[in-house]
Amino acid sequence: MNMLLQFFMFYIFCFLSGRSLYIILGNFNSEQVEDEEVFNLKSSNLFTIYGLFFLGNTIVIFNFFTPLNLTTKIIICLILVLPNLANLKIKYQIKENLHKTALKITTAIILSISFFDIGISKDSYLYHIKNQLWIIQDKIIFGISNLDPYLGYLPISEYIHSFIFTLENYKYIHFFNLTIVISFTFILIEMFFCRNKFLINSAFIISIFGFLDNFGFQGGRNGYFYFQELGKTDSSAGIIFTIFIILIIYSFQLQRRVNKNEVISLLLFSIFSIQMRPIGYLSLFLIGCLFYKSDKRTRYYFLNVKLLIFFLIWHIKSVVATSCFVYPVSFTCLPFLSWHTTDLYSYLSKLILAGYWNPQIGIRALENFDWIIDPWFIKNKSYLINFFFTFFIIFMINRFRSFKYNKNGFFIFFSVGVFLIWFLAFPQYRFTASVFIPGTILFFNYELSNTNKIFEYFRTRSLLIYFLVVINSVMLVNRNSYIDMIDSQQIFPTPVEVKKYQERSGGYWDSPVEVVCGANKNCYYWDYEVISDEIESYKIFKLKDPSYYSFLLEKNIEPTTPTVEGK
Repeated sequence: MNMLLQFFMFYIFCFLSGRSLYIILGNFNSEQVEDEEVFNLKSSNLFTIYGLFFLGNTIVIFNFFTPLNLTTKIIICLILVLPNLANLKIKYQIKENLHKTALKITTAIILSISFFDIGISKDSYLYHIKNQLWIIQDKIIFGISNLDPYLGYLPISEYIHSFIFTLENYKYIHFFNLTIVISFTFILIEMFFCRNKFLINSAFIISIFGFLDNFGFQGGRNGYFYFQELGKTDSSAGIIFTIFIILIIYSFQLQRRVNKNEVISLLLFSIFSIQMRPIGYLSLFLIGCLFYKSDKRTRYYFLNVKLLIFFLIWHIKSVVATSCFVYPVSFTCLPFLSWHTTDLYSYLSKLILAGYWNPQIGIRALENFDWIIDPWFIKNKSYLINFFFTFFIIFMINRFRSFKYNKNGFFIFFSVGVFLIWFLAFPQYRFTASVFIPGTILFFNYELSNTNKIFEYFRTRSLLIYFLVVINSVMLVNRNSYIDMIDSQQIFPTPVEVKKYQERSGGYWDSPVEVVCGANKNCYYWDYEVISDEIESYKIFKLKDPSYYSFLLEKNIEPTTPTVEGK
């Protein structure tokens, strides 16, 4: 129970932080904030996600100068909440209908049961926990990707996790995913009860996804969000991108000028998507299209210096950590930097892509497309079949009215492009949350924006809305969580202890032999030696052999893990 109370305190903190950011970005009077609307939705419905964005980026800025110690955390908390105190007469009032408020409380309680029986991902033991420890114990590291290439993948979620991370109980990491999921559920509820047809119908589409995710071929799974794995933030990234897609489509359909606070929301979700996953860069294309079709006054809103500073600092952080603006895309890297490693980025891109295509044969998978049928399709056929079944159901729902050709071919083209990028670049199920739902909404955007008698009929039946929202929340939580809750057996994951090492002469750190690093940040995996320089109290990691990756790339081979003699 103590952890649940701590979580809801964190949720309130994020709400207040988001409100602060909204006041700062929009220069709003604090008394007017709750009355502002963003695309027919009360701005307050977005505050919690705004708060996570504000928290993460503030930590990034502080980490340039100091580790995230207790003192730093206290200062950050004060900075994030302080703008709310500008007007002491502010009153937080529940202005919603009682049934809507009850629905939100019910779903939040249900989703919080996910704290029971929650596992920790393999990737967390491999590098996520190490990343968080580096943030907590050291200020920004130059060339940390040279210590371990996977440490270069430093999404904004790592910074937020580090704020709530503790070695005594890894479950605090779950605060981030749970906050995102609860906030998204609240947004869906608001969409159901708003005045706009597109938002109403989009909420139904997302709910249909969630409901059918539990039924179908081999038990279901169609690309809906899954959040019950510590350290994995793929679904949270998908939610952020989905919200952006919904808002940007709405923007193109408006018969009026996009106002300032709406542009702020679009930019914020675009930047947040980029900071979560590289697929977020697709949002810049849509932002550019909207900017092009906007009038001069609206274009001025896009030049929000405060948000653009966050965007700039984020990419400076990436350059410091990896020498690349977008890691590991080689043409974005700066070879003149001392911590730049020749061919690391090209090689790592090939290695990761091959792992997505066919991990069984590794880098040789890039030689042809034989991987599509075996093993990729065989491994993922249940997910693909269930997705296309869901897609067919949505198509048939639209057939209940006079089906019209989607006149906006632009969005159809873009949705197909999103699917192709996923298929060719990172065709794994865990990334489908960023593709399947947003892609479907893009594809059916015209139909969703027009009158649908079936949906209008449903909307008059509030019980159906309650059923969809509640049942999706219930089924989103792992079944074992309910069992453990009933049995009052809460499992707290513990750090992994690395016991066996091989000493490497001339190396900066030791290398693990047969177990993952876990909570030991002073280890890495690949068979190379790392040296460390220090300039003005900043650490700089470099490879002792600069041609290490050039050799691997030339020979088209994979790196080896160190072993101990006799083992």
